Amino acid sequence: MTVTAVVLSLLGSCSVPPRSPEYRGRALTLPAVPVRPLAGVVFDPTHLDLDACTRCASLAGRLGVEEFLYGDVAVDAVRRLAAVARPAAAERAVLTGDLVVSGYHGGRWLADGLDTIGARSPLDPVARDLALALGDGFLSSFAALSADGASAAGRADPEEAAGLVAVLAAVYGYNRGYLELALERPPAGSVAPTDAVECAGPTSLRCTSTRFPLGAADRWPDVDAELATGDRRWSEARRLLDGLVPASLEGGRQVWERLLAGAGFADAGYRPLVDTSAGFLAIAGLALRAALTGWAERDPDATRVAFDLTAGLVAWAGSYFVGLAAPPGDPLPTLDCPADPRP
Repeated sequence: MTVTAVVLSLLGSCSVPPRSPEYRGRALTLPAVPVRPLAGVVFDPTHLDLDACTRCASLAGRLGVEEFLYGDVAVDAVRRLAAVARPAAAERAVLTGDLVVSGYHGGRWLADGLDTIGARSPLDPVARDLALALGDGFLSSFAALSADGASAAGRADPEEAAGLVAVLAAVYGYNRGYLELALERPPAGSVAPTDAVECAGPTSLRCTSTRFPLGAADRWPDVDAELATGDRRWSEARRLLDGLVPASLEGGRQVWERLLAGAGFADAGYRPLVDTSAGFLAIAGLALRAALTGWAERDPDATRVAFDLTAGLVAWAGSYFVGLAAPPGDPLPTLDCPADPRP
């Protein structure tokens, strides 16, 4: 998968996909998700409902849909995709389906709640068309990425990871930019929750979320040092990152500057936005570090994780942009812990 192939795939047509069925479980209600048919993606809301009940039991019923569906579900999928022992194809398909559900409804939640965080709402027609085009393009690229992930793991060819670095660097920079702006604009009278994210330094590729830690999946911690002092391949990677990450970071800031129109964030929805954004930044950084390590060190395990995580991120991001562009008024997911949440 080359950078050109990924970029071209993001220019796909804006089609209107079918919708998945609505689901009502013991704790979780999921409205229909408009998805295009994707090979290697399976929707299993029953297991998500079971996970929600388990979390309800451990938290004595204090579980919000935002933290569970837009945070816990996505981070758990990434932890399992990045495991040392690669999940079987059937499990990867369900994990990717989880990311699609989390991404789409996360985009819907943000679009419906822009006014509650002080931003312009609803999105203007140009912004909606752009979001839909991005969503359709990301989902178009999923098949190639997931197929290359399988072949790269089989052939142990880390050269294939080189094509992912530019895309992941742009995703990482964009997300870090808008998270930094969010922390600079706390609600009036409030203190920014700077403890929500911990980065090893201002240019580090390793940021961690305190609310959604990656745990054992948080691998390849020495990439920053390698980029600073490593051999020729690490030096080449550093030059690429030096151009992409700062520009993408500024792009993320500018998008949110436009949404906020010079205002600050409002109280409602602010902390969940910061927490979920920190979690996604940590995931993007992990995928980028895996791709860099796979290419620079010719590491087949890192290459496999880079492709699996990038395929998952593409599925998540594509469905997120489709959700962001969805017409307002459709119901959002709900989570109500049952009186007896034990499975």
